[in-house]
Amino acid sequence: MNATDLSYTPALELGKLYRAKKLSPVEVTDTALARIERLNPKLNAYLTVTADHARELARAAEARFARGEGRGALDGIPYSIKDLEPTAGIRTTYGSKFFEHNVPAEDGAVASRLRGSGGILLGKTNTPHFGYKDMCDNLIGPPQWRDAEAAARQLGVRIQRLEIRTRDDLRRAFQAAVKARADAVVPLADPLMTVLTRDILELAARYRLPTMMENREQVEAGALLAYHADRDDAYRRAASYVDRILNGAKPGDLPVEQPTSFALVINLKTAKALGLTIPPTVLLQADAVIE
Repeated sequence: MNATDLSYTPALELGKLYRAKKLSPVEVTDTALARIERLNPKLNAYLTVTADHARELARAAEARFARGEGRGALDGIPYSIKDLEPTAGIRTTYGSKFFEHNVPAEDGAVASRLRGSGGILLGKTNTPHFGYKDMCDNLIGPPQWRDAEAAARQLGVRIQRLEIRTRDDLRRAFQAAVKARADAVVPLADPLMTVLTRDILELAARYRLPTMMENREQVEAGALLAYHADRDDAYRRAASYVDRILNGAKPGDLPVEQPTSFALVINLKTAKALGLTIPPTVLLQADAVIE
């Protein structure tokens, strides 16, 4: 059985193969970990990967099956847990910068039952800040900053990273940005930044710094502009996935899609207050202009 087949073999079938000694939990776990290592840098599906722990659990499961002492249907089956569930001895962030280094002493109820089943924990999967929405953007994983750095290099722009955990950090960050002669501020998408929107815009106005933010609502509140994925379109595309799955399509056969519809929103009132002139060619590309 090749790596792709193993990745999509149902759990009950894996259990039968284990008991027949035709397949090993170690082999399945190594295949899953190799797939995570290959795809996670692009997908950012895992915030924490527990490779060493998983291999240790896999060897223990293999020994149980060799003795004919399998624990049940989930014994030796690799699984992952959303990073909203506490896991003893394993980082649990809740998708929040506040809990970036949090390591619980005890399992949550779900984690405890899975651990007792003999299943093999591969790691903790991504989540938005405390699971508050459907998109897994947070400040824990690297993609937002990594993508910003890549874009800056391509454009020949120097960017400065300023971490924010509290309202006081925000004030200090703006002071540091002014000291470094920053030309603009771009808060990365995160619930904390959403909560601090009013503070960000007040400080931006005080220090006369243009701001590029996450959504139209923030531009209406005073940000200079936003360029963002069209969420209505994303919801429609998600609904088409649900429809295909309910009509018999295998989830593993469906492609991973990136957003294709984006919106540019510009606040001309803010531009005027900052003494900026937005080129007509840019205005013509805007999906909405707030005057």
